[in-house]
Amino acid sequence: MQKKRALFVFSLDIPYIRPEFTHTMETKSNFTQTNAFAMQNGLFLGLWSIAGLCLAMGGINSVLLSGLGQFLLYASPFFAAWLTLRFRKTVTEPTEPFSFGRGYIHTLLMGLYAGLWIAIFVYVYFRFLDGGQLWSLYAERLASPEMEPVVKQIEESGVLRDMQTGSAISVNDLMDNLKALPPASYSASVVSFTLFSAPIISLFIGLATRRS
Repeated sequence: MQKKRALFVFSLDIPYIRPEFTHTMETKSNFTQTNAFAMQNGLFLGLWSIAGLCLAMGGINSVLLSGLGQFLLYASPFFAAWLTLRFRKTVTEPTEPFSFGRGYIHTLLMGLYAGLWIAIFVYVYFRFLDGGQLWSLYAERLASPEMEPVVKQIEESGVLRDMQTGSAISVNDLMDNLKALPPASYSASVVSFTLFSAPIISLFIGLATRRS
């Protein structure tokens, strides 16, 4: 009697990928891409702002340089919007939608990275390069005859107050207090301003750059 041969059937079981898992992978990939571009554009935005600071600080006695530096600083949000538009053009087709959320996240991260670069620059400048020279130049500028009426008006208004005692101080006292601040205090001020302003500016840029 012939024995029956056993038949073994091997099957390749391909795992089923749930739609929500696919969406999660796509979302993670989009965030990784957005963060990578934000890091790069944050460097560009940071250098833009640092250039504005250098011109503003170096142009204490030059109206042209000071005005150019202030222009760069005030134009930073518009430069950030242009960088976000360039990011949208790079990662999407002309007819492809670009969500508000993606524009907002890119602008927010870009602003945070830029603020970090600016804070590092400010710390290095006041720690190793300045030596109190900046506020000394401001003091000399304020002591000039043409600035005397302005300084007198500011001091008489009582807006200048000592941070510890709350008593009125002169402009010269203010310059001395600013000289005494450690470099980390200036960097912390940059970080605080960035954390406050970046989410607000990102809202407007996210709305302006979205495409349905």
